[in-house]
Amino acid sequence: MTLKYSMAAFAASARIGLGGDSACARGALIRKAALAVVVGGGGVGMLALASAAPAQADVQWLSGTSLNSIFDTKTPGESDDGFAFMNDASLSADGMSFSASFTNNNSDPDFNFLTNAPVTIGNGQANIKATDSNWTTMTVTPGMLSFDGFFMRGTVDQPGGVKCEPCEVTFDVTFSDNSTASNTFDTINNSGDFGAIGFDEVPGTTGLSVSSVVVSVTGGDNFDQIKQTGFSGTGEPPTIPETSTWAMMLLGFAGLGYAAWRGRRKGGVSIIEA
Repeated sequence: MTLKYSMAAFAASARIGLGGDSACARGALIRKAALAVVVGGGGVGMLALASAAPAQADVQWLSGTSLNSIFDTKTPGESDDGFAFMNDASLSADGMSFSASFTNNNSDPDFNFLTNAPVTIGNGQANIKATDSNWTTMTVTPGMLSFDGFFMRGTVDQPGGVKCEPCEVTFDVTFSDNSTASNTFDTINNSGDFGAIGFDEVPGTTGLSVSSVVVSVTGGDNFDQIKQTGFSGTGEPPTIPETSTWAMMLLGFAGLGYAAWRGRRKGGVSIIEA
């Protein structure tokens, strides 16, 4: 069906552009071309790409007692892992956004952090601490550097100060090619303290640059602090997302728009069918 409608869209658009039909016929052709693109999803190969569900990225989910324990047990010879150093001067006035530098305690905004509630930070490898019991999500995005892996350790509280039995921390990751990955770590112990958890590329593969990482807790739980954060696959500026697909979409819709405009000029044709 996709091939049939794709060819119909192409043929209809070509006939419209050549102006070889009457005004009424052109109107029908315009409607046919538009229907072919929407129903078939392939006239110009646009809408199917835009509406398709994101692909699932292949990553490895890791946990350990410390970030160093994870870094030491990963792919031998991998030297692009390191800790993030918080920039206390970068904390916004509302206490909900800040930046961190990679492996060096300086002011470079290598990575950006956004929380859903106010936090406090200290310069260096210091804790990110909640100021109330409302901190449930943190989003991490590239700044001056890209990354393909992210790790953290910290503590989670339950309402009323009750310790986890157990708590859960969820990672939702979106990569530069719009693929996604998600995982819930449900082994948080009864003290609410969790060791290093996170993700990285599968050994032997080239990791995809991350667009965003959202870590969250649910069920009334909240982050008390995140003690350390670490990154993998850093060292390069973030990649620019591929634009050819969007350019093709715009070109296709522009072509349909031009065909409709030309038809209206010649015969007052409408592309809306009652």
